[in-house]
Amino acid sequence: MAIEAHRCNKPGCKGYVVFENADFDLKDIPRNKDIEAYAFDDPTCNECGKRFYVVPHYIVIDVIDKGLGDYRQLDSACMTSVGRRQEQIKYECETDPRRRIEMYIERCGYTYSVTDVTLGYKEFKDHGYVSYTMKDCINNLENEIKIITLKL
Repeated sequence: MAIEAHRCNKPGCKGYVVFENADFDLKDIPRNKDIEAYAFDDPTCNECGKRFYVVPHYIVIDVIDKGLGDYRQLDSACMTSVGRRQEQIKYECETDPRRRIEMYIERCGYTYSVTDVTLGYKEFKDHGYVSYTMKDCINNLENEIKIITLKL
């Protein structure tokens, strides 16, 4: 027999939601008609009576010590983060300075061209005014800009 307890989340309630999970069959999860979803059980808080649902759930773990059953749960991430990281890796692997500048401009959503950035860099070095976003490009792309301006 495996008994599980969770604190009730109703404001002001100090009760517990207690249920037995030993007989949960992962191959045959009942469908709850009240919530129109799969749920093993529908226990209530032992103080306020609020109803909860025990639904199937999974996590991704990193096993630290198999013998002790020690593991660490991985943080979830959205696919936008995955896509951004892939773009960052492509940027870091790019060796052409002109292409790196184009990729940075695109990632930041700026409307500059590579020529705009190199001209902005020259203006900045001559102590002229450049916009905040141009300074951002200069600060993050100075090495690439220097390589391109040396070739001109």
